Amino acid sequence: MKRIAFISIFFCLLFSCSQNDGYIGPIFGKWQLQKIETNGSVITYDSIFYNFQNSIVNLQRILPYHSTNNAFGFFIHTDDSLTLEIRDRSISYVEQYQLPDTLVRFRVLKLSQQKMILLLNDKEEYSFRKF
Repeated sequence: MKRIAFISIFFCLLFSCSQNDGYIGPIFGKWQLQKIETNGSVITYDSIFYNFQNSIVNLQRILPYHSTNNAFGFFIHTDDSLTLEIRDRSISYVEQYQLPDTLVRFRVLKLSQQKMILLLNDKEEYSFRKF
């Protein structure tokens, strides 16, 4: 009887770890921030990444000498909305990821397998590429 219980628990744990390797649709994966457009001005970036898996977001900034800064939080993605909530850092820390606050709501303008465009406050357009 103990053997059957052990085998049952083992298989339950084995198959409950992750569904589809955490795949959650086209937002799944690593996205590189390429540019932010505001009122006709464009600022380009190459060292800021947003990583999405399950309901977790990892913000990552590549620094000189291959070191990184990271911030973790949660996200909620619905059809045309993306909300990021960074809980482990201050507002001044998340500004390096070009976020104005630890709780940010974007409108999703485009989301495909290779490109994502988000709109913040109806005036700042964030363009990402799948990395």
